[in-house]
Amino acid sequence: MLLECRTCPARGDACRDCMVSALVDGPSVALDPRESAVVAEFVGAGLLGRDQARGLRARLEPARALPLTPVAASRAG
Repeated sequence: MLLECRTCPARGDACRDCMVSALVDGPSVALDPRESAVVAEFVGAGLLGRDQARGLRARLEPARALPLTPVAASRAG
């Protein structure tokens, strides 16, 4: 079976409820307070509608490992 989002007749309108989106995008969580504040600024500036903002969720992504850096040994006096 081939699923092609570009040719989907419901593209854009039904993506949020689409099973393909759920499988590809992975789990999501509620916005944290800082993210919510930014979204509120967008709504206040007219860049985003209240209805659109109400359904926003954060997407979970795997954490990336940070490179290890050597710790300098302190010299005892």
